[in-house]
Amino acid sequence: MSLNDEISAAFEDRVFYHGTDLEATESIARHGFSVWFTDEDGDRYPSGGHLGNGIYITCNWRIALIFGEA
Repeated sequence: MSLNDEISAAFEDRVFYHGTDLEATESIARHGFSVWFTDEDGDRYPSGGHLGNGIYITCNWRIALIFGEA
């Protein structure tokens, strides 16, 4: 079994959570995840994030709730 296979197998039986607001939840349900960043002028572009590019998820629903009620 390769390392990629081992990593994939570790995720098979997990549930992941992503905390956000209700408006974003509806958009995610309709269109899937998108990574957007807002600059100092309020302009949005698809990049960035507090920890770099990506979508942040957790296996702990309590942690997800810190970042949004939905």
